[in-house]
Amino acid sequence: MRRILADRGQGRAPRRLLDAPKLDPKSQVFGASRVLGVLFGLGLLVAVPAAAQAQDVTYLTPFIGVSDGGDDSLFTLGGSGTFLTGPIGIEADFGWAHSGRDDDALFDVSSELLTLMGGAVYVFETPTIVEPYAGGGIGLIRLSEEDVDGDSRSANSFGFNIGGGANFFWSPTMGARADLRYFRAASGELSDIDLDFVRFTGGITFKF
Repeated sequence: MRRILADRGQGRAPRRLLDAPKLDPKSQVFGASRVLGVLFGLGLLVAVPAAAQAQDVTYLTPFIGVSDGGDDSLFTLGGSGTFLTGPIGIEADFGWAHSGRDDDALFDVSSELLTLMGGAVYVFETPTIVEPYAGGGIGLIRLSEEDVDGDSRSANSFGFNIGGGANFFWSPTMGARADLRYFRAASGELSDIDLDFVRFTGGITFKF
């Protein structure tokens, strides 16, 4: 997420990640609408047959991990809640990632990334304690930056995520979770700079 484009040897001023040319707002809205329509369409296709499935189950998972955008890795905290009816469910996911500024670096910036998304998930039933799943969602991506002079800037964008992972239940009510997601800004200022990143997290899952 953090892109340090200054050349220290030549003394050029830093260019921050949020400094980028604007795109046509109409093309942004059109692209976001297509993503939104596809995701909701897929969700409806799988949700309708699931209404008559087995017992309802709720998963709550606090997690910790890293978010990697290629230029920098950010320490990540967050949590998710999943409500399942049979193998199909809905999920709310919150993530906060931060990368501190290096005080010894003249042109360095600190970055903070927030995601808040809702989506659908499908759990693959197995005869073991392992429950693989796949899913995706849509929602908010917010990026904030602050440079060594204390100047800060932030931007909000509509985005989406897709990925999967597995729960490993060692008891009927508790287990561990490993999750890998790809996030991308689909509209707004963050899509102008092609913001995307991969998030890997692990956590404890409480099953109700």
